[in-house]
Amino acid sequence: MFMQSKSMDKLGVATQTGYSLIELSVAVMIIGFVVTIIAELYPKISDSSAKQVSLNQSERLEQTILGFVFATGRLPCPASNMTGVENCTLEKGELPYRTLGLATPIRNQAGIALRYAVFDKSLTGSSDIALTELKDRYEAFIATDDNSVNIRPVAQKTILNVGNPNGLDMCHALLNGTKTSNDTTKLHTGTGANFKHVAYLIHDLGLQDADNLNGLFDGSNTVTATDLQFNQPTDIASLNNDDRVYVKSFSQLWDDLGCVSVTSAVGHGHPNVATASAIMNQALADYKVQAELAADVASADIAAAAAAILSGASGTAAAAATIPIATSESINTAGAAAPTAALSVAAVAAAAASVVTASIVTGMAAANKIGADDLVNQVSAKLTEINTLNASIYSNAVQADAKGVYQQ
Repeated sequence: MFMQSKSMDKLGVATQTGYSLIELSVAVMIIGFVVTIIAELYPKISDSSAKQVSLNQSERLEQTILGFVFATGRLPCPASNMTGVENCTLEKGELPYRTLGLATPIRNQAGIALRYAVFDKSLTGSSDIALTELKDRYEAFIATDDNSVNIRPVAQKTILNVGNPNGLDMCHALLNGTKTSNDTTKLHTGTGANFKHVAYLIHDLGLQDADNLNGLFDGSNTVTATDLQFNQPTDIASLNNDDRVYVKSFSQLWDDLGCVSVTSAVGHGHPNVATASAIMNQALADYKVQAELAADVASADIAAAAAAILSGASGTAAAAATIPIATSESINTAGAAAPTAALSVAAVAAAAASVVTASIVTGMAAANKIGADDLVNQVSAKLTEINTLNASIYSNAVQADAKGVYQQ
């Protein structure tokens, strides 16, 4: 049996042509085979396409959030609804697209809006890890006395610009985040050995309810605002989970913000130089005191040498006065007291020698005094210079801290 159709040959004789049932069966089998292949490949193609779209969106959002941090020094809070305005009482919710400067929500290929969660743990002082808050938390280790010579400098942790939080404070919070212990009440992925805190994450709910449990939320991802556990990024693309979780770790955000280079300079380099300058300033001030003591000692040496001269002169006069007496006694005793006269002469010579020695000492003391006074003057001049330099260095350290990370 076959399908027929009429046609004319070259001689005008009617003939019959068509497809046999076998040919039609083969054609149907081929079509069925092609449809089967397409049916099998379509979900994979669709999933691959959705995955690429989701990846592109996450990269776009990553740059948008980074720009927000550069502008504000903090991470955005989640939104409580689809208005896209952040609500900082939440740590998990909708993507705050309006707060990020976007006109419309970011949706996946199925038209489902992306969600957002952030690590936000308020602690006291420099230990704080509230990433959605802009506040003072970075304390530089610096000499607190900038140029005084009357108060010895003390190096300690100090907030240089109280009330002027900036990117340095954000970097310090990220550093704290890398050291935080496991806290199940704060944003994290995985459990047990795979437990890991992250700075923030983007949650794409996928195309369907793959696990048939939580609506579009698969795995440990839930709509509950207080549940801050998410699947690991590596848990995606399984039969029971088509959600995608894109995370930004503390260290990744630290690198993106350039924290390592800026905190090395602003957070450590400038304060270290300021501290060293303050120590040099105090050391020179102490040296000036030593020079002044040396000048005082030189003055005392001059006074002592002058007294020695007077004493020697007095001794010479006294010894000279004994010479006539000794000579008279020698005459009266017919030379028996002659040695006494010789001793008197020797005493005069000794006293005269002490006068000469004291004069030499006086000259040396005077020279020492001149040198000591000159040293005091030189040290005083240098101290004035380093006072000015030290105040300038300290001021530069404070100004660098005030500028923070992003204006360097």
